[in-house]
Amino acid sequence: MTAVGQPDPADPGVPVVGDALREQSCEVIGAVAADDQVALEVRWTGTLAVSRGDLPAGHVLRAHIATFIDFRDGKITGQRNHDCYEPLAPAPAA
Repeated sequence: MTAVGQPDPADPGVPVVGDALREQSCEVIGAVAADDQVALEVRWTGTLAVSRGDLPAGHVLRAHIATFIDFRDGKITGQRNHDCYEPLAPAPAA
């Protein structure tokens, strides 16, 4: 996920701020565990609360995420995310 203060995928020159998304959700598609590591396949969606560049408010952003989480003694010791955003295409003009 794009964290607050990180570049906005809809407008890389503008950081995401707390009110940029009206809503967001994550769906775990799959999970695999081995030893002290868990790998997750996640589908993320976020709905813009405000327009960003050519994308209007209400536009839905989508990303496919691979997350790898390391554990030691029952605690998370590391996490790596690899995000792949779907192409950002504005809705066709009416």
